[in-house]
Amino acid sequence: ARRIKESEMKDQERKRILEQQADMQDKHKTVSGEKEATEQYLKDLQPACVDGDSTYEQRKADRATVIEALKKAQEILQTNKGASEELAPRKQSFLQLRGSRR
Repeated sequence: ARRIKESEMKDQERKRILEQQADMQDKHKTVSGEKEATEQYLKDLQPACVDGDSTYEQRKADRATVIEALKKAQEILQTNKGASEELAPRKQSFLQLRGSRR
């Protein structure tokens, strides 16, 4: 009776271990797929992010140039806006025209 009980317990233990093994194999397969996808993503990012075609100093200088050009454009627009408002007669908008006809 004791050997039968031991045999049943070993069978149950064997089944449990086989189930754990199957679960672990499934997890390994999933994690391996995720790892491959992550490595491919890293490989795709390498040229743009690490091997970039410009240095930080170059991008900083380009950004400063753009900011300076935008400031100059803003000054030009502000000076032209003031001159155009003085020269141009005031036009009534659609809503103002409609309200004045009543």
